Amino acid sequence: MKIVQKWREYAGPKDERLEAENAKIYEFGFILLSFGMLALLAYEIIAQQVAWVHNGANDAFHLFASPVDAAMYAWLFIVMLICAVLQT
Repeated sequence: MKIVQKWREYAGPKDERLEAENAKIYEFGFILLSFGMLALLAYEIIAQQVAWVHNGANDAFHLFASPVDAAMYAWLFIVMLICAVLQT
């Protein structure tokens, strides 16, 4: 905590105008990240389906390697979708 106190003494008081401008920049960056992650996840699923059909589609389609993988991607998709909806 002493490092934080030293930094606050060094940096001085916060400028609310600069804080507001930085918040806008971070918000725009997170919007880009959210929609980019959604697009990348959708593209990955589509690309895996196309590769499965191109390889002959003999066996069952396995979208993810393991159930943990599936849960991780499902959670990522839900969270990014909620963030994208809330941002619009």
